[in-house]
Amino acid sequence: MKPKIEKIISSILLYAIIATITIGLTRIFICDRFTIKGDSMLPTYYTGKRIWVNKLVMGARLYTDFDFDESVLKCVRMPGLRGLRTGDIAVFNDPYERYGDRIGFIINRVYVKRCVACPGDTLSVTNGFYVNSSGHKTKIPDQYQQVVASMSDSQLRMMGAIYPVYPWVETLGWNIKHMGPLYVPGKGDEIKLDSLSARIYDRLIEYESGEKPSVLDGAVYVNGQMTDSYTFKNDYYFFAGDNVLNSKDSRYIGLVPKDYIVGIAQP
Repeated sequence: MKPKIEKIISSILLYAIIATITIGLTRIFICDRFTIKGDSMLPTYYTGKRIWVNKLVMGARLYTDFDFDESVLKCVRMPGLRGLRTGDIAVFNDPYERYGDRIGFIINRVYVKRCVACPGDTLSVTNGFYVNSSGHKTKIPDQYQQVVASMSDSQLRMMGAIYPVYPWVETLGWNIKHMGPLYVPGKGDEIKLDSLSARIYDRLIEYESGEKPSVLDGAVYVNGQMTDSYTFKNDYYFFAGDNVLNSKDSRYIGLVPKDYIVGIAQP
């Protein structure tokens, strides 16, 4: 009798170990679940809703360093079925939560937002409506964009919804009703560097080169070297909440590097 009980216990333990490993591998390579917090994705997702995030589409992100006290994200991405597209909803780590003014990784700080511009796209906000001039539909629901369009600047300021937006250059005068055109850079893209573009892309350049560009007598310097152009090493994305009146997104935190994207949310 005793050997039979031991065999049953051994089988249960074996199945438990296999189940634990299977669940772990599934969460790493295939999909994971996240809970929506807040109203930024209304009317698509309400707070408390649990969503599945597909990691197969873009390819699973695998950490190569598990010291998450460090601010540098070290990872590789598995081959995926396709890239992130304009209109997709994705889960990503907030690149700016750690430092505010430069990119740094925090593993447990994630957002769920809709991608409204991919690498190579040019994005504008015209009277409250997102316009991707590359011809890609942003899929942001009209109802909240129409509310923004119908409200005066003073009304929006009273709601705290029109404070300066990315890239926080006052002379541009960008806000949630009118911003852009903004080019979203991708790997291999070369841009002309001047005093304005250096300010627009300074966090991205610092992320890639280790130092923000500086401007002296009209000339731009990157890592002490004067240059009139810069070639990006990574892909970046612009994310927005469907509830454009109440969403902390790329308008307020900036562009998101590809490595910071966890996966694509399933409808």
